[in-house]
Amino acid sequence: MATKFSLEESKLNISLWTKKISFKDAKGKYLKGLIGICFSIIELNIILSFILLSSKIIQRYFMKTISLFSLVMSILLSVGCTYTNHEGIKNTSTIKTQQELEKLWSFGLTSRRTNTPLVRLGDEHNVNPDILEYGYNLVVDSKINALRPSARPLHGGEKLIRTLEYQEDINTREYARIVGYMAPIRDAILYNFEATTKSKWLDLTKILSVNNIKSVDASSLAPRSVLSISQVYDYVKSNPKEGSPVMRFLEEAELELKCLAFVDFNFTNPKGENHCNKMNIPVGSGLIIPK
Repeated sequence: MATKFSLEESKLNISLWTKKISFKDAKGKYLKGLIGICFSIIELNIILSFILLSSKIIQRYFMKTISLFSLVMSILLSVGCTYTNHEGIKNTSTIKTQQELEKLWSFGLTSRRTNTPLVRLGDEHNVNPDILEYGYNLVVDSKINALRPSARPLHGGEKLIRTLEYQEDINTREYARIVGYMAPIRDAILYNFEATTKSKWLDLTKILSVNNIKSVDASSLAPRSVLSISQVYDYVKSNPKEGSPVMRFLEEAELELKCLAFVDFNFTNPKGENHCNKMNIPVGSGLIIPK
């Protein structure tokens, strides 16, 4: 009796794979057409395989061997297509060894709120600017699992990938856009501060300044101060022994961007606190995008 397979399940798996694929090459050219051809070949190959395997007429060993070989090649081809075009998750960390990590100003410091290290090996976000396009990005964790929009701040290792399909949910789109801004800000101050000039820092944080986020200077650069955009840079420049003001800056800045961008979202935390209300930020009022 011929072996039975689920064609619909196979096509669904291919569809899920394509959602994780970036389609820009190193030169920034679109590979969408190439990927479409690639997956069309895969689907045709799989359909042919199922026809041959399920046929009551073609039962001879030779033909079954060919059809099984065709099915295996389809699977290998799909994996190859996925791997070669997964631009959004390349490992391009600037800090590659523990020794390099230990030279950072942020090494050994912890967040007072979470009691976790500010930096860990492999936790850089390394957003590839070539894959950024509004509506065609997803936030994923280190295992490439898609993350849902949430008030929870980035904590390290999250990435952005590009999808073939437009993301219909507005909060999913805005979440990816905010990570596209905040991830480079986090990487710059936590992992690449020595290579980040004050001018570059102010340019990176324009998304905050144009939205009037962290624009008010604290009275002093103290461990419990709520630092402004300019002050947090100066604070790190002073070689601090306390990392909490920096993490507070990063976490609150990200949250306040979400307050502006997310629609119909409840920002009340388990303690009953709502940062958006506290800062008088109307939820869903919209981001101003810097030019």
